[in-house]
Amino acid sequence: MYYNTTPSLFHPATTQRIQRSLTLDDYLQLQALLRHEQAQREREEARQEQLRLQQAMANLKYLTGQYRRERCRRIEQYLERQRREELLHQALLEQQRERALLQQQQYERVIIQEREQEEYYRQCLAAAIEQQRVDRLHQQYLASKEHARDQDNRRTAKCEPAQSERSSLQDFHTDRVSPLVNLIFGQQATQSESEEEESTSQQNDSEIWQYISRHQDTDMAENASEEEAHDDDDDDSSSSVSSQLPVEDHVLNLKGFVNELVANNKSVPESFEESATFESPQTTSATEDIQKTSKCNKLRKLDEELENIQNQHEGVFDKHLEFQKAEAGTLLLTASTANNREFLGYEDQVMRIMLQLDTIESDGDEEIRGERKTLVKRAEHILELLDAHKQSEWQSARRQQRADGKRKRKQNRRKQSKHKAHHKHHQYHPLVVATA
Repeated sequence: MYYNTTPSLFHPATTQRIQRSLTLDDYLQLQALLRHEQAQREREEARQEQLRLQQAMANLKYLTGQYRRERCRRIEQYLERQRREELLHQALLEQQRERALLQQQQYERVIIQEREQEEYYRQCLAAAIEQQRVDRLHQQYLASKEHARDQDNRRTAKCEPAQSERSSLQDFHTDRVSPLVNLIFGQQATQSESEEEESTSQQNDSEIWQYISRHQDTDMAENASEEEAHDDDDDDSSSSVSSQLPVEDHVLNLKGFVNELVANNKSVPESFEESATFESPQTTSATEDIQKTSKCNKLRKLDEELENIQNQHEGVFDKHLEFQKAEAGTLLLTASTANNREFLGYEDQVMRIMLQLDTIESDGDEEIRGERKTLVKRAEHILELLDAHKQSEWQSARRQQRADGKRKRKQNRRKQSKHKAHHKHHQYHPLVVATA
């Protein structure tokens, strides 16, 4: 303990005697000693303060570096997680697009196969009916010819007794034997010709049935192999394709009839044969005209309906669509608002028109084909406009979703930084106190 004045260690009287004995030099030395001790004490305090500050700065620098490293690590983890989520989302969208494209291709393939198979069965049925009609006409012709020959023979037999009475016995024998010889040899020639024609017709029939059966077996084998090859791939998509895109509803199915005809080798009903045999060209042309008029009326009605639908929903492209977020993070267009319901209803009506146009067949008529093609192009153009509007609205909703996500992430980061700063302040305080 140092003092600015001389401590009183002795009795005051003794102190007075000592002070009387001290000289000026002694006082100067004492003051110099006091100043030296004071300077040492100040230097020691400054050194201790410097050490404390250095320790505090080292602690602060270490904690700051650790905080920065932790923050960089978390930012990198967050960015990596965002990149992975974006890649997974893109992969999911790509799989959905590929699955939709595959389903569309499968549906188109099924439609084409059904139409080709239907056309083939129609051709086979028409060929079989035509062959049977030709055979029946040929048999009728042979029967009529045989009947006419029998009538001639009867008339000849009736005239022979009168001629035999007027002629001699030799002439009678000549006239009697010669018709019989001619009749016998003529009948034999007729029988041989009829047998050859019947064998030829039977051979043609057998060749036709063999061709139909062989082609049918080939088609069934190909269909079985294709079903076995694509059985695993089509399990998931068969239910959706069969539920959304029914093929058998608007395609005529003659496969069962032709299969039964080939298996049992039955003849065509007589009523159908008679109508097909004795149908005149005028009746056929009249039927074709009636069918053409009916198809033209249907096309005209569909055109008017499409025009009315287009005029009714003319302002649908100026209305905003609202998308709902699904569990997987995708945006779905549902009938939750009036604009969405109008848009989906418009799209559904156009698709219904397309399905009705698909049921109308041109049968080689260029006029019907042209009108149908024009209506199909109009409907496809409307669907393209609807898809473009939906795509633009989806992109806007997607951008808005990303902006909202960024805003929320910024708010969360700001809250986390405030919380960390507050927590760090509470951590620094006991460290500084302990250092002090």
